[in-house]
Amino acid sequence: MILNVSVTEYRHPVTAHEVGLTRDTLTISRLRERYVPSWFSSRARSQWQWQADLDAGTGFQTYVDKYTEVTTSEPWNDVELFFDRLAAVGRRASYGGSLYYPGRYPLLNSAAMANAAEALAGWFCEEHYDWDLATRPRRVSPDIVFRDKGGRWALVEVKSTGRSGSVRAKMTNEMIKLLRILATTKLLRPRLYFVVLIMIQVAGPSDVKLTSLVLEEV
Repeated sequence: MILNVSVTEYRHPVTAHEVGLTRDTLTISRLRERYVPSWFSSRARSQWQWQADLDAGTGFQTYVDKYTEVTTSEPWNDVELFFDRLAAVGRRASYGGSLYYPGRYPLLNSAAMANAAEALAGWFCEEHYDWDLATRPRRVSPDIVFRDKGGRWALVEVKSTGRSGSVRAKMTNEMIKLLRILATTKLLRPRLYFVVLIMIQVAGPSDVKLTSLVLEEV
């Protein structure tokens, strides 16, 4: 199966001052007003299409086993099943027929979607950034830690949603949390860490929007 992934990447430098603003709730508003808009500016943005073949090589399950926190099997099957059921409900409703079950519309399995998103994000970082997996922490943030070819550590947090539309507000909130972690982590070895937030939007059984926000300290 081929996933059509619409990729939007935002890559922007971040200063130690900006990182420091995340430590205090009183200064976060200053960060939002003065600096966050530049993260999502047109100058910071690049876009392209990625076709991810879930059946190529050793298959998508390899990335599921490598990058997800919870043990699961073929989570994308649940995503496909959701859209199949949703389409069937729509067809029956349009013809005045009954639904699968009276009054019940299917919901997307959020656990399966989260696992699929983590696997897809890890695969994306390997494929497009050429980073090497360092560790997959359990029950803590960030979700995944990579190492780039320059020896720096990429702290990667992955989020997912079944909703379309703008995800800027959600990404801003999550990135601020990630920068708080950087504010502490970078004290260990300054300038060897940077942060990445990847948002996966499941738009259909074979269509995904992937937004990557990469902030590198200068």
